[in-house]
Amino acid sequence: YQSNRAMRLWDGSSGWRAGVKKVLPIAQASNKKTLEFRCRISALPTTGMILIPIYGTVSNVEGIVFYVAIVGSTSTQGVVKYNNGTAWVQIGTATLPISTSVWKLVKIAADESANTASLYIDNVLMGSFPMYANTTSATNLTGFGFNSNGTVPSGESIYLDDINFYDPTVSGGSGVSSLASEDVLMSDFAGNSATADFANGDFSITVTPNPASDVVKL
Repeated sequence: YQSNRAMRLWDGSSGWRAGVKKVLPIAQASNKKTLEFRCRISALPTTGMILIPIYGTVSNVEGIVFYVAIVGSTSTQGVVKYNNGTAWVQIGTATLPISTSVWKLVKIAADESANTASLYIDNVLMGSFPMYANTTSATNLTGFGFNSNGTVPSGESIYLDDINFYDPTVSGGSGVSSLASEDVLMSDFAGNSATADFANGDFSITVTPNPASDVVKL
C-alpha cells in the first residue's frame, strides 16, 4: 500500500483456486472479531468472485459463519455481496473499483452473538448483513480467508495489505498484522492441496497427498 510490497492473490488456473487462510488458536476465539485490510483489485472477470469467509466454531468444528464476496460486475468495478446461505445479496450499494492505482480500506465488523456483521469501506458504513448460516450452532469467530471462486473464468487478481483480525472488545486489539508468516493454500477439486509457508524468510511447500505430481508448479 505505502511501500513496494503487498500480497497478490491471483487465480491463473481453471482447475485450481488460489487462497490464503488464517485460523487462530481456540484460546483466541471470541464472539466479536473485526477484519480490516487494504485492497486493490487489478483484475476481476464479470463472472468472477473474490471470496472472503470469516470462520468460527460451528457444531464443534470449523465452519464459515459470515461469507462476503467481491463479485465481478463491470470492467471498472466489483459489487460487494454477502451470502445468506441461499443467495448472494449486495451489501447496500457497496462496490470496489478495478484499478491500477486505487486502494480501498475495508472493514468487516462481525458479531456472532448478534448474528450480524457490518461492512465499512474507507470508514463509511455500507450496510449490515446476517450470518451465512448456522445462526444457532455457531459459538465463536476464529479466522478468515481470501480466495478465488475456483471456477472458470479464472483471472481474479487482488493486492492485499495491512491485514488485521482482532477482537474489538480487547484494549489495543489482538490481531494479525500480516499474513507474511501464514499459510497460503491452493487446492483443486480432486482432493489434492498444496500449502506454502512463509516463515523466518524461508519458503516451504507441503503437498497432499504425498508423493503427488503436478500439484505445485513454481
